[in-house]
Amino acid sequence: MVWMGGCTVSAIVEQFSAVVWNVMNRPSIVDLIDILLLSVIIYEMLVHMRHTRISQTIKGIFILLLATWASDMIGM
Repeated sequence: MVWMGGCTVSAIVEQFSAVVWNVMNRPSIVDLIDILLLSVIIYEMLVHMRHTRISQTIKGIFILLLATWASDMIGM
C-alpha cells in the first residue's frame, strides 16, 4: 500500500474513477454547451495573447507553480 499525503493510492484512484463515472454518465445539453462555450473562449484568449508579454508572464507563473508543487511532493 502506497501512501501519498495521508491517502492511499487506491483511495485516490477510486475517488477519481467515481468522479469520471459521474461526469461521463450525466452530461446534459447545458453541460455540453457550457464546455463548448468555455473551450471557444479559452482558445480565443490564447490566440490573442500568443505573442505578447502576457504569454511570457503566464508561462513564468506556470513554471513557478509547477516547481512549487514538485518541491511539495518531494518534501523540500
